[in-house]
Amino acid sequence: MKKLLIPILFVGISFYGNAQLPQNTKNSLQNILDQFLKEDTIPGGIMTIHSRADGWTWKGQAGIANVNTRQPANTAFSYRIGSVSKNFMATTIMHLVDRNVLSLNDTIGKWLPTSLTNRIANSQNITIKHLLNHTSGIYSYTDDTSFLTTLLTNATAYFTPDSLINIALSYPPDFTPGTNWKYNNTGYVLLAKIVEASAGVSYHQYATDNILTPTGLSHTYFPGTNLIPENHMRCYANYDNDATLEDYTDITTSWAYGSGEIVSTLDDQIAYFNALIDGKIISAASYNETITPFTPESYTYGLGTYIIDNNLAGHSGLYFSTTGLWHFQDLDMVVAYQFNLFDVDVYNKVLVKVHELFSLTTSTFEVSPPPLINIYPNPTSDLIMINCEGFNTQNLKVSIYTQRGQLIYSAKLNTKKLDIEYLPSGVYFVRIEGGKQSVTRKIVKTTYNKR
Repeated sequence: MKKLLIPILFVGISFYGNAQLPQNTKNSLQNILDQFLKEDTIPGGIMTIHSRADGWTWKGQAGIANVNTRQPANTAFSYRIGSVSKNFMATTIMHLVDRNVLSLNDTIGKWLPTSLTNRIANSQNITIKHLLNHTSGIYSYTDDTSFLTTLLTNATAYFTPDSLINIALSYPPDFTPGTNWKYNNTGYVLLAKIVEASAGVSYHQYATDNILTPTGLSHTYFPGTNLIPENHMRCYANYDNDATLEDYTDITTSWAYGSGEIVSTLDDQIAYFNALIDGKIISAASYNETITPFTPESYTYGLGTYIIDNNLAGHSGLYFSTTGLWHFQDLDMVVAYQFNLFDVDVYNKVLVKVHELFSLTTSTFEVSPPPLINIYPNPTSDLIMINCEGFNTQNLKVSIYTQRGQLIYSAKLNTKKLDIEYLPSGVYFVRIEGGKQSVTRKIVKTTYNKR
């Protein structure tokens, strides 16, 4: 029987059998990477995409890692992840929350000395959660022009955590805690101090012992010097807007204490996010807390995590380059990357295109016309009806997945009626399979009626 290739738009999970990524899809991903470097005149870039739903991994590289030596970019190279480090800080804090060492609602005065908190306006009302989600109102030291001048002109300058805090406290607060949102590096310096006060060891030591090492992140570390000894992607910017890029790879990392220090690799970044999403580092409840926005209507930032379009969860970094670690929740796909030029538009020119590529999935059906699946009512509160036209109705299987790609139900479809009353409210994906045919549909469960 003639096979038809039918493009089907899935708002939800895309499935590829046997963890095989078609060659034309690989080519499309490489074209996205190549075109981005060409359009934005970026020296080099590396990217890894891992489908948690289907098990495949794609790695792409383009351009050069080092402008001077012309060393080609390589997905195995290390790089400075920049503010993606904030996600590691949030994970460290939530690890301590899971151990009942501290609470998100603890005020900073519980853990920081009065000699410091007496100098912080509204300190009696600032909580750990405020620091994590950038709602403390404390001034960010990276907004200080004198600090930036020193950073850019003196590569070996050393900033102690206290000196960074002192810069911030020389300015009045931006707003009352919890009433507004403003990206803030000072809060993450204070969080590192809170980790040290509550855990009894340095932030670096606690994160290494409890996050990095148990997760097997052997190429992820807090650098002790401003140099990266192994092969790595360089960090460039063009502040002068001339034909020459400035190399800021080897400047002091002390300026980013707690907020942007970490060196890692693409493989380690993917492994970290997989473990985090799977509840292997912190509890599922703690992870869900990190991806819950401060106010979904206005400020789509949780705890060390951006949430974009109620779907893309993760963090970007601008350590004189452009980095990112993201989870497409609808596709259950993790993306990590480094482009070695400061502040380029990865979201619109790469991530949006990747999402569009995998939302428009090609499926093969040995039937003509293709199967027509109707699941109703949708939204629903208890029951769904499943009508299948064009499917061989013998040995049909129905599976239900969460937004994160977790399989929560799988059985033979012996009836058109399926009871989902037991499910909590939320978005789910229903997959109908029969032989070589499969179709996935998104459903919305509106209420939770406990029996």
